[in-house]
Amino acid sequence: MRKILVLILLTIFSGCSNKTEPVKNNDYSDTSSINTEVKKGGKEELKSAIVYLSRINNIESSSNFSLDGEDEEQNTKDIGNTESIAYLIRDVTHSEMFTIVVKNPYPDNYNEHIEQARREIDNNTLPALQDTIENLRDFDVIYLGYPIWLGEMPSPVRTFLSDNDLSNKTIAPFITSGGTTSISNTIQMITVYQPEAIVTDYFFRTTSQLSNVEPDIERWLKQINKDTKGQ
Repeated sequence: MRKILVLILLTIFSGCSNKTEPVKNNDYSDTSSINTEVKKGGKEELKSAIVYLSRINNIESSSNFSLDGEDEEQNTKDIGNTESIAYLIRDVTHSEMFTIVVKNPYPDNYNEHIEQARREIDNNTLPALQDTIENLRDFDVIYLGYPIWLGEMPSPVRTFLSDNDLSNKTIAPFITSGGTTSISNTIQMITVYQPEAIVTDYFFRTTSQLSNVEPDIERWLKQINKDTKGQ
């Protein structure tokens, strides 16, 4: 029944996908240091995880492994835009990191990859993922990262949202794009798949905006920390 409802809502959103909202300008004035111990009601410490998709981990020539948080892994492979932000978030929050990897990798050739991604989006196809996060239920805050593909949320991220129940968890989206600023439809997609989750303000940057992004990430995380404590 839940999947049927999701398909109905997806059909509605796909018909309205040309109606996009401008990207928010997340300008937080408080730049003081972040308390990385997120607590609810001043009592219970909340656990956080970073779950993200990066193209470079999902093509045929990639090594396709799940990150275990060791720095040497970061130094032995190329880092995509979304993945670089994931590491910056981890540096501040010390969250566990997980990468979304499809079971059948996309072609190395960029144009072939885009065509496959387009077919998946057009047909509402959810590609199978290589692994599941067994202890996902243990986390209270999920930092969900993904790039924009063809103006939409990538299908593997939709698979993750469809396969997991994140009810009553906080989802904090961080998003990257090669140029497009039309991302509001992807935030709506999160609420379609996870109507019982709490979706925070998102962090978004295009490729040209990624230099010296650390202070912006820290301000965003500080606001999420503040909002989460107030729930």
